[in-house]
Amino acid sequence: MVSEVKWDDRFNIGVEVVDRAHRRLFAIVNKLLAMNTDTEKNRHACKEGIKFFKNYFIYNIKNFFLFFFLI
Repeated sequence: MVSEVKWDDRFNIGVEVVDRAHRRLFAIVNKLLAMNTDTEKNRHACKEGIKFFKNYFIYNIKNFFLFFFLI
């Protein structure tokens, strides 16, 4: 099993808001991968991950459609 995913600057696309969100995504995935037996920490990491993924999806779908229809 993968124990960590590493961010590399070659993943940057040059749009700071997107690059920042992607770096945060990597950080959250790493927290989830590093979960230990502490149930409260696991619960918090899972809630943080779910909240981020939900907001990330909504934000990106909205912006995709705005971008798509403005071009």
